[in-house]
Amino acid sequence: MLALDTNVLVRFITRDDEIQADEVDRFLENAAQQGEILFISDTEFCELAWILQSGYHLNRRKVADVMRGLIYSYEIEIMATSNVEDALVAFEQGVGDFADYLTREQSLAAGCRAVVTFDRDLLKSEGFIKP
Repeated sequence: MLALDTNVLVRFITRDDEIQADEVDRFLENAAQQGEILFISDTEFCELAWILQSGYHLNRRKVADVMRGLIYSYEIEIMATSNVEDALVAFEQGVGDFADYLTREQSLAAGCRAVVTFDRDLLKSEGFIKP
């Protein structure tokens, strides 16, 4: 198994550097031919969401669609698909960053009652409370 860094994912998705995008394409083809499983960490998903939204100005729906494409690719493994999917749904409908919602989902899955925050917007969502 090999882990993918955010910059590799960004080149693959945005094709903003055609030389590197072609290199990623060749790598992915080779990995698929060899049956290599590729791993995307939660950190990389958070960075990817932020970059696509802030740097490439994709709306929440498009960011979520792109990330779902990665999640459900048979060659890609992630830490907890259900946590990421639930966070994507909340991200699409909410006002917080994807990282906020992923933190909530991971925390609830770990047995926490809620995430304690001062973020007024997040406090409007279930699973977040004030100190």
